[in-house]
Amino acid sequence: MKLASERLEAVADELRMHGWKWVEISLDYTFIHMGGFGRIHAVRRDPTEAEQAELSALGLEEMEDLERLARRIGQKIRKYSG
Repeated sequence: MKLASERLEAVADELRMHGWKWVEISLDYTFIHMGGFGRIHAVRRDPTEAEQAELSALGLEEMEDLERLARRIGQKIRKYSG
């Protein structure tokens, strides 16, 4: 268990360095892992004017850019969790 915890903590540290605010490891399957926080279902919509202005300021001109960024983040998560 110590080896697994150390490996998970190393992955958690990497995510923290990428700006993740809440990263915790656990080897136990608890209430939280069974949906204790509930599930959020994604809903696709067009950005508001304020959101579009923020995306533009970040250099993300189109929703496709944001989706591409989200895919890259997902790939990084899979890389570190696999």
